[in-house]
Amino acid sequence: MLDERGDVEFQIIAGELCLDFVNTLDNRPLPDRRKELLVTFQDLADWAVQAGALSPLQRTSLLREAGIHPKAAEQALGKAIALRECLYRIISSILRNRRAASDDLVAFNGYQGEALSNLQLKPAAAAFAWVGRRSLRGSTQFCGQSCGRRAICSRRRISKTCMNAICPPAAGFSSTAARTTGAAGAT
Repeated sequence: MLDERGDVEFQIIAGELCLDFVNTLDNRPLPDRRKELLVTFQDLADWAVQAGALSPLQRTSLLREAGIHPKAAEQALGKAIALRECLYRIISSILRNRRAASDDLVAFNGYQGEALSNLQLKPAAAAFAWVGRRSLRGSTQFCGQSCGRRAICSRRRISKTCMNAICPPAAGFSSTAARTTGAAGAT
């Protein structure tokens, strides 16, 4: 759906950031209805804000940097989509009681390592906190960290959540975050 400013409103419904990220390719199992929701770097930044992975201020900073370095922004978007597809294959393997492909695990571990390399230990209230550096280079870190922290979530949690969120036809459900046009809201 579009809000008043024309921005995409994503459905954040899976209960895990990594699963909501996988759902940014809408209607995945239906090739004739499949729709990419992350068409631009701004779409990625908008999704991250709506999912709670970035603050609006961080989004503004990333978009400013993307305007200065459009090729880097395009590369970051491509990397985010590659990460999303890697996650989908790993999660799908788990759901099918199969081992994930070793190439996918190697790729995911690379994304995870990059995400962690963007963290810095900083003083916080009465202790310390890990704080992420937000840059185009680390723009996919929120997804890598989410999945890494959950070790791709627990199998039980994935099964319960994914059957509703990632496998829409099996549940008779669509995770559409449709772009609509006109006052009538036609898709």
